[in-house]
Amino acid sequence: MYKKAVTFIELVIVVAIVGIMTSVLLVSTSGSRTDKALEAAAREVAAMIREAQNYALTGKDAGAGCNSYVFAYTDATNSYSVNNGCNINNSYTLKNGIVFNSGVSGSFNFSAPYGACSVVLGAPENIALSKSGKTIRVCVYSSGKVIETDIGAAGCP
Repeated sequence: MYKKAVTFIELVIVVAIVGIMTSVLLVSTSGSRTDKALEAAAREVAAMIREAQNYALTGKDAGAGCNSYVFAYTDATNSYSVNNGCNINNSYTLKNGIVFNSGVSGSFNFSAPYGACSVVLGAPENIALSKSGKTIRVCVYSSGKVIETDIGAAGCP
């Protein structure tokens, strides 16, 4: 009589199948983590731009020589800031390996008391953030409209 048992080859096949399924799962979730990190960074940058707009609309800490709220960003340090040259100076750095596209730095401002934007009419400010070959954009229009694009969008709509 033969006893029923699992052979070594059957065991190796099952372990190989489980290994393949695990690697596929890890690869698919790592791409999703990159997407979530990019989306979060774009939301943070857009929020800071909107904060500069709100400062201009409310005239926060405005005064002589302090009525222009500048949003500036640089790829050299992957940082961005909002300041008005007097009392407001908020600086932030991109996290989780997110970077501004190489060679891309810029600034624009919102003026109190109406929140007028210095972005050139018809040409939105196109702030691109990247990680692992993926890109997302924050677009700022002269009207003051601020939007985040989908990942992989070629430019501002």
